Amino acid sequence: MSRARWSRVKYLGFSLMVLLSLMGCGGGTNDVGAAQEPAVNPTMNNPEQSNGAEAVQRAAITFLADALEVTPADVEVVRFAAREWPDDGLGCDAESGGGSPVAGYHLLARVNDSQYDVRTNGDGSLIVRCEATTSERGDDTSPETQQARAFLAEQLNDVPDSFVLIEKKAVTWRDGSLGCPQPDEMYMMALIDGYQFIFERGNRRFYIHTDQSLDQMILCDNPEEPLN
Repeated sequence: MSRARWSRVKYLGFSLMVLLSLMGCGGGTNDVGAAQEPAVNPTMNNPEQSNGAEAVQRAAITFLADALEVTPADVEVVRFAAREWPDDGLGCDAESGGGSPVAGYHLLARVNDSQYDVRTNGDGSLIVRCEATTSERGDDTSPETQQARAFLAEQLNDVPDSFVLIEKKAVTWRDGSLGCPQPDEMYMMALIDGYQFIFERGNRRFYIHTDQSLDQMILCDNPEEPLN
């Protein structure tokens, strides 16, 4: 065989080997791609937490419905959120002052234009309904209460329905501080009629002090007692 012909045979053989090698690599790439799994959403991979919260919410709704002798469908959920309660009294039992913090949930619900406060532990085995501490706790629809609640929600960057009215009372303040004096501030020395509102969110209470017309409203961290 001549040298030129032998060179062409060697070249063709080499080219064929390269082509087969490239085809083999391409096939391997396709196999790997076909075997890849889709990305896993962590919440899909571990749904127990969300499922547990939903189960507790259903239990709390059923508890409230039974207490009010209505159906669960009559219970409108205003807000349902995770909370850490100070002890197993879940922030409702004033006599329960000891114990460790309890992780749980807080349900604010509305039934027939009345708002209710229901609290649970983490798995829903303990459910309590916080009762009103005064006869005026249900005064949720008065213009003064709605205005004070809206002011509080704006101050804390939350929605008004997150706050449950604990107490509303007409008061007389000692001076222009409205029962919430600040250091190094001067106030008008005159008796001022107004209101004190106490709202609750979770296990925290918030005090709103106002004048009678609600032109002045103060979120008071360290409230003083009014004259009456």
